[in-house]
Order: sequence, then C-alpha cells, then structure tokens
Amino acid sequence: MLSLKVLDISKNNISGVIPKSLERLSYLKIFDVSFNKLGGEIPNSGCFVNFTAKSFMNNYALCGSPRLQVQPCKNNIPRQNNKALMHALKYIFPVFGSIIIVVALIIVYKKWKNKTTSGFDDNNLLGSGSFGSVYKEILAEGTEVAVKVFNLDLDEAFRSFDVECEVMGKILHRNLVKVITCCSPIDFKALVLEFMPKGSLEKWLYSDNHALNLLQIINIMIDVASALEYLHFGSLSC
Repeated sequence: MLSLKVLDISKNNISGVIPKSLERLSYLKIFDVSFNKLGGEIPNSGCFVNFTAKSFMNNYALCGSPRLQVQPCKNNIPRQNNKALMHALKYIFPVFGSIIIVVALIIVYKKWKNKTTSGFDDNNLLGSGSFGSVYKEILAEGTEVAVKVFNLDLDEAFRSFDVECEVMGKILHRNLVKVITCCSPIDFKALVLEFMPKGSLEKWLYSDNHALNLLQIINIMIDVASALEYLHFGSLSC
C-alpha cells in the first residue's frame, strides 16, 4: 500500500472524506477523486502538495486550499479573520496610543494648574524678564514656590526653556536657586523654583527700604563669588 503510485477512483459516486493517512503515500504520483460526493478537508501535506484542482473537481463539499479551487474550510475562516484583525490592529494601536498620550499630557497639565490656589495673575507677579514672568504660587499641600512661565510667543523662549531646564536642573549649590521641576506640556512651559521669601538680592542692595551693613555686603559678595566659581568650574565644594 505504501508503494502505491496511482489512485484513480473518479466518477464512482463515493461519499465521505479523504483519509489524512493518504499523506504518507510518498510514491503516489497520480490521484483522482473527481466527480464524486466527497466532503471535508483535503489533506495538505505529503504527496498532496503536488496534486492540482483537477484531482478534486466536482465533489459534494470538499474544502481546503484556494489553489485547489474549493471552498475554504470553516475551521480556517476564523484564522484568516484573526490575521486580518491583527494586521488592522498593527496600524490602529499606534494611532490610539498617540491619542492617549496627548490626552494624558493635557490631563496632567490641567491637574498641575489646579494644584495652585491662586493661578497666574498680576497679584502674584514677582518679576518679569526677556522670555517670561515669575509668579509666586502655593501648591495644594501648602508649599510656596516660584513659577517661571515662559512666553511662547517668542521663539527664543523655547530654547531658553530647554537650556535652563537642562542646566539648572543639575545645579546643586547653597547660593543658587534650586529648580524643583520642569513643566512642558503642549502649550505651556515653566520652571518651578524654590521660593525666596526675603525677595531679590537687587531689592536688598539698591532699595532705600533695606539697609545692609558692610559685613553683610562682604558676605553677599563672597556667596556670589562662590556661586560663580561653581558655575564656571563645576566645583562641588559647597
């Protein structure tokens, strides 16, 4: 039986299925079951890979590979649908992922703004510079901070924010204001800094309402020099 080379049972009104065990007939060269009433799946390995649609034509309900010109088997349809679904998801997931990230950034930004008790208004303005303004804010837990909000109408403000966030975020010196965090959602850029309750150094040096003695001025000069040395030479001896 295993050495069988020709099997022609066409036009015999045979019903049933084609036994899968016939795949083991490695010497089978000619196979013809056309014009019968066969059904079920056509074996798809072994000697059956060499047979054409002519071997199976005009049967009752055979199914299998499209190359054999028969209907696809029902148990293979979900697999094909799954492949199509996976192919579609390959493109859908990145799109939805991007949307989720954008929405998440917006939510984080709004939550961060809600943490302040008074918002960015002129009553909290501490000062203004070339690329933005600094406001005093109180977070929900009661921490006082200074928030430097950059004016995004100026192209230079974007670069200034990137530089300050990268450089000042690494600075650790007792005479330099510490950057607590950088905020950079879609339409808002700001640095959250330590709040200095006694105001700016300029106010103490040049205001008539504040008097410093010589020793205090010398100490300020030493502290400024120490900070400049750290910035220029990266000294960690603070």
